[in-house]
Amino acid sequence: MDDVKKHKDNDSSLYFFSGDIWLVCDAAADVYPFVVIASYFLEPSFLPALRQTLHDEIRLTSDSKGIPQDFDLKRNRVVPRERSQVIFGASEYCKDGLAAIVEVTGKDEWFLRMKQIMDALHDEIGQGDHYGLGGEVAGNLLQVIVRLYSMTKDEKYLRWGERIADDFLLKRDFKPTVLSDHGCEIISGLTMLYGLETGVNPTKAREYQPKIQSMLDYILQNGVDADGLMYRFCGQPPEDPMRTDNWGYNYIAFLLYDMVNSSQRYRAAVEKVLLNLPKYKGFPWGCRSTGEFVYLDQLADSVEGGIYLYNRLPLPTAREWIEAEMQTLLSMDFPVHKFGANAVRTTLQYAFMQTQGLYLREWREDVLIGAVRDGETLYIYLGAEDNWAGKLCFDVPRHRELLGFGLDYPRINSFPEWFTVKSRQEFVVDGFPGGRRRVTGSVLQKGLSVNLRARQPLKLTVRLR
Repeated sequence: MDDVKKHKDNDSSLYFFSGDIWLVCDAAADVYPFVVIASYFLEPSFLPALRQTLHDEIRLTSDSKGIPQDFDLKRNRVVPRERSQVIFGASEYCKDGLAAIVEVTGKDEWFLRMKQIMDALHDEIGQGDHYGLGGEVAGNLLQVIVRLYSMTKDEKYLRWGERIADDFLLKRDFKPTVLSDHGCEIISGLTMLYGLETGVNPTKAREYQPKIQSMLDYILQNGVDADGLMYRFCGQPPEDPMRTDNWGYNYIAFLLYDMVNSSQRYRAAVEKVLLNLPKYKGFPWGCRSTGEFVYLDQLADSVEGGIYLYNRLPLPTAREWIEAEMQTLLSMDFPVHKFGANAVRTTLQYAFMQTQGLYLREWREDVLIGAVRDGETLYIYLGAEDNWAGKLCFDVPRHRELLGFGLDYPRINSFPEWFTVKSRQEFVVDGFPGGRRRVTGSVLQKGLSVNLRARQPLKLTVRLR
């Protein structure tokens, strides 16, 4: 966080995250959100400054409709771009940036900014039949539309999503070509909308179901190697050794399809790649070698996808691979730009995997926390080099309480849920020096008061009453 603060613009609260230009598709979409999320959990005192960044982003970069544009920090002016580039950047900011923050903070002002941009995009490009809308922008929009509809229940968003999906699935009979970044977004977007439709519009879902299934079958037939790894594009020659780092993002769609259909049609395909992962420790995902500049970013994306899948299918081989790859990732420098921010994102997701979603208020670097779940029982370890007092906070079912989803859809740009507590549940906590505590889920969400003595760890057990 100290390095981030050194990149602040002197004349505004924006940051030099992408050179002298505040790029909407880069600084705003890929760096800013994970600085916000890291601050939310590790340094909340920095959040007011980052809120001011949002206010200045709105004030300085918005056009008359509220859509963000690239901004030259040195010249203090908007950078003119083709309208298609502006729309692309806005869709990236909403999907990769604001949606990721909203997954953690809910209906805070980042949600309001996401809604403002999407409403403006709806008015500008959301009314037509969507022929010609590229897969990346369409996928970005769909992933945000599903969240917005679930959070607002505004039919405008559902109808917009259906117009996009009708175009791709019913008119084009879409089959993906690109399985890597800038191509895979539409796979998740269409499947997320289909998942939503199964709950809110079953008739429309029945129209989409065979098309979604055909799309996923096509990927398995044309885009997957013998170990389940995905090519960069469907039809890639098998002898080409490069494999996409976005494999996990794509397989999420297969799990979502199975979830909403109560089926196991694709479970074996997902398990196959997870079982084979130990063969690919140190693999140059999306690169020719691990020495390439972009390897940090590709590795971070690959591990992120693995964590998403492990959260749903906790196979030991997947855990083994994640642990090995994270050691490589953590040995690398995280520069203050897009690649470093993506590594921060994945590191936070990995940390929550290790703590089962628990986090500390008054975080300090020497305080250790880890947790293991066994059914409905959680075993927690806490230790510190020096005396420490703070709060041990538990996660909530964010998919329902923050986003309004009926199901915890597998989805990208999220922080997977591990051990979550509902406010009215009652729990028993053992292991404190003062004896057993009986608490509600609401207390756990706000945080258990903990006092650690130097080098005297606590081992706690949390059970439902």
